[in-house]
Amino acid sequence: MINTKDKTGPTLKRIRKAKGITQVALSKEGTSNHICTIRHLRKIESGQIEPNAGMLCQLLAALGVSLPEFALQLFGEGMIQFENELEAVRNLFIEGQFDDAESRFDKLRDNEFFDSDNPRIVQSVLLIESMIMAFRHKEYQQCLKELYKALRITSQKIVTGGGLHYEFIANNALTISEYRLLMLVGTVEEVLGNKTAQIGILRALIASLDNAKIDSETKGKLLPAIYFNLSNALLGESDFDGVLDATNRGIAISREAKVFRAFGRLLWNKGCAHFYLDDKIAALEYFNKSFSCFTLLGYTETAEHLRKTAAEKYGIWLNYIHG
Repeated sequence: MINTKDKTGPTLKRIRKAKGITQVALSKEGTSNHICTIRHLRKIESGQIEPNAGMLCQLLAALGVSLPEFALQLFGEGMIQFENELEAVRNLFIEGQFDDAESRFDKLRDNEFFDSDNPRIVQSVLLIESMIMAFRHKEYQQCLKELYKALRITSQKIVTGGGLHYEFIANNALTISEYRLLMLVGTVEEVLGNKTAQIGILRALIASLDNAKIDSETKGKLLPAIYFNLSNALLGESDFDGVLDATNRGIAISREAKVFRAFGRLLWNKGCAHFYLDDKIAALEYFNKSFSCFTLLGYTETAEHLRKTAAEKYGIWLNYIHG
């Protein structure tokens, strides 16, 4: 088992000294940008206490170091490679390739980092195990328990009693793992028919990301997916004006961040909203754009599924749009 406890503070200290930044300057005590007291920072750097997720993000931002750069210094190449493998498994689940995802995940169980005590690793492992429960075995209630367990690893305030603390989520910066865990909670709540809970989670995540000090690349990847999930939920509630607002925001972000798969999915939902608002011309335009987007990306199965759906469900025939 790889033990990573008590390394966060000393690593922060090493980076701070290498950059010539004093504890006073880093803590920003007594300023409007206050992160923590100098005394608290000293305890962190000595390894006596661990910073919470929000404070760590603020300290890294003040040091001018990204989370991946910090992780590399903290854990080394081996753990980064293992995290990349977990990310690849997660992506397979997102693509619906459940057999490949589960098989690849099972092979990772023998990796020396699988039982690491690092919170990010633990949360990533629990996230994938929760995906297996939800998408493979339909064990939704047990899945929720595992997700809440994973969220409590880094914060006791995200989960309160038997539910989520939406206000805390909306007003605080979370870790990437926490954002992903909460997105899956929203998906499970949707399956269980708890639309109000799902929409509440997604709106809280958007509020958090709008105010969070997270690098633009990461934010650009997360927000389009959240807006797509929100637009799906609002479609189910027949809130078509809300769908248009969510899709427009998501489309703008995904285009800028070049997250084209999310871009295509959001275009489709925008078409759905226009269809139900009885604007068939606009619906055809956005359905076609979505179909063309997936065709250009090489997702031919998805594109053909959209073509079939448009014809059978909406009575609309799609054509590839050049350019």
